[in-house]
Amino acid sequence: MRPFRCGPRARWRLAAPRNLPWRRELFRGIAGAIRLAPSILTGACWHVHCNSRDMAIAISSLSTRFVPAQTQSLAPVLVVYGTTNGQAGKIARFIGDTIRATGLEAQVVDAAGGDPDPAVYSAIIVVASIHAGGYQRAVQRWVARRVATLAAAPTAFVSVCLGVLQHDAQVERDLTSILQRFQSATGWAPDVSKLVAGALSYTQYGWVTRLVMRRIARKAGGSTDTSRDHEYTDWNDLRAFVEMFARTVVNRCSRS
Repeated sequence: MRPFRCGPRARWRLAAPRNLPWRRELFRGIAGAIRLAPSILTGACWHVHCNSRDMAIAISSLSTRFVPAQTQSLAPVLVVYGTTNGQAGKIARFIGDTIRATGLEAQVVDAAGGDPDPAVYSAIIVVASIHAGGYQRAVQRWVARRVATLAAAPTAFVSVCLGVLQHDAQVERDLTSILQRFQSATGWAPDVSKLVAGALSYTQYGWVTRLVMRRIARKAGGSTDTSRDHEYTDWNDLRAFVEMFARTVVNRCSRS
């Protein structure tokens, strides 16, 4: 394999493995981007030699995946969220970052401070957390106002609640009932829904809420240490869900 060489007047070259018949077409297309984005290469070992500094960097077995070409023409994915103590907002931003990592664009908007039109987006993900038996009013109002437009695009609803940690039949029925009331009040039936554990934000609660949440945490097997916050969100599971949804969006839009 011939190395890249860099120097004051050196040219950058990418040498493809000789056993790949498509090396010329592929490597001509990406050779110009090597200096700025070497991470687009996948699964091959390549080397950079810098004569001026007499150093060598070897990077092997890169795993960054290629972005499907059809994603470049898709409108962004909208992530609308409502949050009370901040965890649902953190989850929404994580979803936005995960969407971008798949090659799609994403816009994350707090329903309490914005009113985005879902008609200009390729898909919509709504994130809200359960407090006092319901979701944030700003989210419910936005969904009810935009329900007709939401029906025309791929949609997902992410429900954030610590109750999912309890694995109790009655709690599961209560969570299902809350979701059904939300759907009945808004008239919206998302294509897919996901329950996600949130966080115990003890340091942000008032003393009454802190006592109530401590009692709930004890029943659920969570931490009762109120001196700090505790996060229970399974980020890997959430990432897998978002990536699956992104693939669904690309496949659906490519067929339309």
